[in-house]
Amino acid sequence: MVKLDQFAVQTTSSLQELVDTKIIEQSNRISAVTEVFKDALMLSNKTYFLEQVTKHKLEKKAVKKELNITIEKYKLMESNYKQV
Repeated sequence: MVKLDQFAVQTTSSLQELVDTKIIEQSNRISAVTEVFKDALMLSNKTYFLEQVTKHKLEKKAVKKELNITIEKYKLMESNYKQV
């Protein structure tokens, strides 16, 4: 009888751990789907979408400007090196 009780306790705790693990996995999946849905909903909002496009265009313009400055600095350093 004691062995049966120990077996029942072990089995119950193992099952409880399995259930807890599955609940955590499902919660993580639900969170991931919720985030994707939220992002899709925001992008479906035309105003938000246009704001994001404008933001990325401005970032692109800033990067191009920085690249041109870096190129000019490189050319200046190269010309100074040749003079030496």
